[in-house]
Amino acid sequence: MSQWHGYSAQVIENQRLRVLITPDLGGRIVSIFDKKYQREWLLQPSRPPRLAPPGAKFTDYDPHGWDEMLPTIDACAMPEGNVFAGQALPDHGDLWTQAWDTESNAEIIVLRVRGHVLPYELRRAAQIRDPQTLWLDYELRNLSDQSFPVLWTPHPLFSVQTGTAETRIVLPKTVTQVLSIAANAEWGESGRLLDWTKARSTSGWSLDVVGEVTRHSCRKFYLPLHIQVDHAELQDTSGATLRMSWQVDQLPYLGVWVDEGLFCPASNVAFEPGNGFYDSIERAWANKAAPMLLPGLPLKWSLQVTLGG
Repeated sequence: MSQWHGYSAQVIENQRLRVLITPDLGGRIVSIFDKKYQREWLLQPSRPPRLAPPGAKFTDYDPHGWDEMLPTIDACAMPEGNVFAGQALPDHGDLWTQAWDTESNAEIIVLRVRGHVLPYELRRAAQIRDPQTLWLDYELRNLSDQSFPVLWTPHPLFSVQTGTAETRIVLPKTVTQVLSIAANAEWGESGRLLDWTKARSTSGWSLDVVGEVTRHSCRKFYLPLHIQVDHAELQDTSGATLRMSWQVDQLPYLGVWVDEGLFCPASNVAFEPGNGFYDSIERAWANKAAPMLLPGLPLKWSLQVTLGG
């Protein structure tokens, strides 16, 4: 047990990496530290962190670390055609505003939390299973006798290097196009397909390089539905790398968020492999791209975060 900004923190570590998790602060993973490169991979808070009240707007509470987004990303209502139709769902879901229960030991950190607005329970087990890899195993259970759709994605805000020492986003070579969903002056209207390797912003910026906070910009894109990948990577010019991996039969969609000082005081990237397409359960339901959570039949999936270099 450790302390992190006044909150109790669970710790697992080995010779290469150290992971801190704060159960009382939305179950956040607040540190993934690479001991070889002395590199903190998760965005740190710019002011003392605090637990937000249910229904809060995510960007009002100094985004940092890694939280879980369930049952939606964007605030919306549960779609028509299911038992909870019309139920209001909060921004970034309802798990980041709750304290989570813990049943951890020296080698594994297991947290559980129940939804505020929908009857479900999420279990996440964190463990270092090989010298360079953090494993995260998830299980989502329906606590009711009615089926309903859900949308989950992780929300790891990875810190990046900018300027002369930069961090690049590296996707598998099968990725040729991405779907831009954040309308802005730099990247144009939402819904545009951009060439992953050749597209440039109005200021000449490429998609795979993260700029400094002085750009005051952001972008988000998804892989088109016909392109599925099982990993995404960040590469520092120092040689340090971070790869997130998953199984496409569990998490078939990938979103990538890039913030260059628009919402956070430091540039960051989030890899968001998910089970729905995309961003709100309303839209995913309309796209026929949201899994149903059935009574007595939990959904299970895993992520791996591997440090390299």
